[in-house]
Amino acid sequence: MSSQKLKRLTILWIGLLLASCASRVPPNGGSKDTTAPQLIASVPEKGTTNFRGNKVSLSFDEFIELKDGGSGIVISPPMAVPPKVILKGKSVQISFVEALDSNTTYTLTIGKSVTDITEGNAFPETGFAFSTGSNLDSLKLSGNVFDAYSNQPVKDALVMLYNVLNDSLPYKKLPRYFSRTNETGRYLIQNVKQGTYLAVALTDVNANYLLDQPGERIGFQQEPIQIDSSNAAPLNFRIAEESQTRQRLLKKDFSLPGKLTLKYAMPLEQLNLKSRSGETIVHYSEFKAGDDSLIVWIPNSKTDSLTLISSTVSAGISRVDTLLFSPGILRRKLNVRTTRNKSDTLLVFTNTLEGGKLRPGQPFVFIPNHPGNLTHPERIFWVIGKDTIAVTEKGSADSTVFQLPFKVPVFSSEKAEIVAMPGAFSDVFGMENDTTKSSFSLYVEDDLGLLDLRILTVQDTVPLILEITDPKGKRLFIRNVTPNEPMIFEGLVPGKYGARLLTDTNKDGKWTTGKFLNRKPAETMRYYSGEINIRAGWDLELEWNLDVTREPKTAQ
Repeated sequence: MSSQKLKRLTILWIGLLLASCASRVPPNGGSKDTTAPQLIASVPEKGTTNFRGNKVSLSFDEFIELKDGGSGIVISPPMAVPPKVILKGKSVQISFVEALDSNTTYTLTIGKSVTDITEGNAFPETGFAFSTGSNLDSLKLSGNVFDAYSNQPVKDALVMLYNVLNDSLPYKKLPRYFSRTNETGRYLIQNVKQGTYLAVALTDVNANYLLDQPGERIGFQQEPIQIDSSNAAPLNFRIAEESQTRQRLLKKDFSLPGKLTLKYAMPLEQLNLKSRSGETIVHYSEFKAGDDSLIVWIPNSKTDSLTLISSTVSAGISRVDTLLFSPGILRRKLNVRTTRNKSDTLLVFTNTLEGGKLRPGQPFVFIPNHPGNLTHPERIFWVIGKDTIAVTEKGSADSTVFQLPFKVPVFSSEKAEIVAMPGAFSDVFGMENDTTKSSFSLYVEDDLGLLDLRILTVQDTVPLILEITDPKGKRLFIRNVTPNEPMIFEGLVPGKYGARLLTDTNKDGKWTTGKFLNRKPAETMRYYSGEINIRAGWDLELEWNLDVTREPKTAQ
C-alpha cells in the first residue's frame, strides 16, 4: 500500500473516531418538558420551630435558574435589609443579613423566581414557614383586591397587616405580614399570629412596602380587624390612588402641530398660560374648572424652543411652573417638511353618527382634530336626493371641545349627505380642510329601544348617580337617582349597554377617591351584573336591587 493511500485512510479513520466521540444531543421530536421544579429537601425543614440559624437552603430535583435575580423570593415579616439569595446548581440559599426576631413565625414566599433551565417552568408559588419560637403560628387571612372605580381585580397588589396601630402606617413602617394577589386579585396570608391588626392593600410601585410614590393605590379597613380561629370570612379591599393635598405637574407632552397635554395632581380652579414675554398665545381645549387634565393648542410653535409660564390655583393655593419645550427639535425628528405630509398636520374630522344614523332632531356634528371653525359657509351644503341645499343653520360651537354642530333639514328620502368643500373650515394653525363628505340616514321609532330601570333600596339617604355606558365603559347618559322610582331612557340604539352606580357620599356629583389618614375610603362605584340588551322596537324593564349582596362585577 502506497504511503499516500495509507495517509488518506489514516485521516478517514481519525475523522470517524472524532465523530463517534462528538457530544450527543437529544433527538428531535421529543415531548416538551412541562414539569416545574419540585422541592425535595430543605434546611431547616418546613415547619421547624426554635430555629437559630441565619440562612435557609432549598434543594430541587433539577437544575434551576433565578428569574429576575430572585426578587420574587420574599420574607414575611419583611426585613429592613432584604436577605441575600444565591443560586448553587439545584439549590437556592437565602441568607439573612439582619438577626431574626425571637418568638416569630417567618414565611418565605418562593414565588415564581425559581424556574427550570430547559423550558422556564416556574416553581408553584408557595410559602415556606419556620419559627424562632416554640410554636408555629397557623392562622390565615384571605380575600380579594378590586380597583375602587372599575371593580376590576388587581394583580400583584400587596395586602399587609400591621400589629401597631397608628396614623403613620403605611407611609413609614413595614408591615408585620403580607401577601401578593394573583391574576384574579386573590390573596392568602398564612402563618399569622392571633391578634388585632390594621389591614391595608397597596399597589407598591417601588417595591418598598410603603405608600410613598405617585400612582400607588391604597385600600384599607376603616377599623382594626381581629384575627383568631373563628374568623373565616374573606376580607376584600377596594383600592384607589389617594386624593392629593399638594399640587404638582405630573405630565407634560408636546406633539405636532402644536398640541400640548398637561396633567396635574389636583383639580384646577384657575389656569393661565403665557409666553415668557407675558403674551397669552394659547387656545384651550377640553378644559374647565375642576379638571386636572387639559389640552392646550399653541398656534405659533415654529421656533426651535418654547417657554411657557403656567399659573394655576388649586384648593386656593397658587402655583407657577415654567414649561420648556423644543418644537423645532421635535419637528426635525418627525421629518416634517411641509404641513401636508403628516396626518397630525392635516385638518380632519370625525362625527357623532351612531351606525351611520342620526336620531330625529339631532344635529350633525363635525369634530375637528384641531380647534377650528366654519370660515366659508358657502362651501358647505346638504345633498338630499337630487337636491343640493345650502347650509343655513349652524349651531353654537362648543368652545371646550371644539365641536361644530349643524341643524339637519327635514327630509323624506332614504339618505342625506353633508359636503364640505376645500377651505370651508380652517383651524388655529391656518390649515384648511380637504373635501369632506358624510352620508347618513335617520332612525325611525321602530329602529330604537327603551330602557325602564328602577334602583331598589331601603337606604335612600345618600345621593346615588346612575351612568349608562357603552360596552367599553364610556358614559352615554347620567341621571340622579330617586330610589324605587322608574328612570326612562328613550331612543336607545339597539345593542349591549352597561350601568354603573355611584354612591356620592360628599355630594359633589362625581366619583371621589379617599384618604388613609382620615380613614376615608373611596366612594363606592357599583356595576350592574346582568345583561342590558336593547332591541329595536322593544321596551326593556329592569330592577337593580342594591340590598342583595353580590361580589363586585368586573367592569365592562
